[in-house]
Amino acid sequence: MIKQLHQSLLEAGFSEKEILDKIKEKNDEYQGFMSKEAILVLIAKESGLKVELSDTGIDIYGFSDDEVDYDEFKIIISNITEEMSNIVILCRIGKILNINTFHRKDGAIGDVGSFIVYDNSGSIKVVLWGELVKIMNEKYFQTNELIRLIGGYSKIGLRNKLEVHLGKNSKILLSTEEIDQKQVLIKKKSSETSRAEKIVIKDLNNKDIRDNFFTQVKGIVDKIEFKEQKTKGGEIRFLLKFVLFDNASSIGVVVWGLKAIKLLKLINNRDSIILSNFLVKYNDYTKVNEIHLLKNSKLTRM
Repeated sequence: MIKQLHQSLLEAGFSEKEILDKIKEKNDEYQGFMSKEAILVLIAKESGLKVELSDTGIDIYGFSDDEVDYDEFKIIISNITEEMSNIVILCRIGKILNINTFHRKDGAIGDVGSFIVYDNSGSIKVVLWGELVKIMNEKYFQTNELIRLIGGYSKIGLRNKLEVHLGKNSKILLSTEEIDQKQVLIKKKSSETSRAEKIVIKDLNNKDIRDNFFTQVKGIVDKIEFKEQKTKGGEIRFLLKFVLFDNASSIGVVVWGLKAIKLLKLINNRDSIILSNFLVKYNDYTKVNEIHLLKNSKLTRM
């Protein structure tokens, strides 16, 4: 893999000296945390080279297709913006709208349905196309029921409002299938929900809080640990872990992929920080809750 990456950089116009200099620069930057292989991946990525799994066996984003944990890509509704793709939302069904038919370009008749979903941060309209519309006729498709939307994309719809659309490559799970309602604390409301209140670390250690999003928490960084792991398929996964504490309690923080690398450069032990829009998950191995920073989570130094 190292030879393939090295050769790709040479073919892109880098000299041997430039490659060696960049490797040394990255090694110094990450204080020896990262292997030469991982460093070459970063150099290639930053240089605009497309790193293909089939060419290198390396997954720069931290997961392979057969290991995707959709929870790692969940987003709260208030963080959805225009032209996003591969959106995953854990939410509740709000107002159920109509199912309509339309004529396709080839003359065939298609179905389109829509409904409103909400979580603790807000609400948004969801539009279903094709076979997915059938789920709106299911027994458990009812107001306030939990639902997981996988593989959606966002766009501006009617009345210039943001919507999430799901098509043939999307998936929907109802609460009776793969969602444990006891572990999800999305409050049931008949109207749009307001942004969740700020909390302290002690609240996040509550054993009843699992798989739920929170808006903000403050704390101090400690025990920073960066790991570079390989999956069975040979892909590299980057993992950053640290402890967040305040005067009353502490909790572990987990970050995967490129975000782990970016935050490693940003934080130091004893830094005071604010974490925004994160997920709290229960670790079955350690038997404690953890904060997971996702794609749209933010870390701000105070």
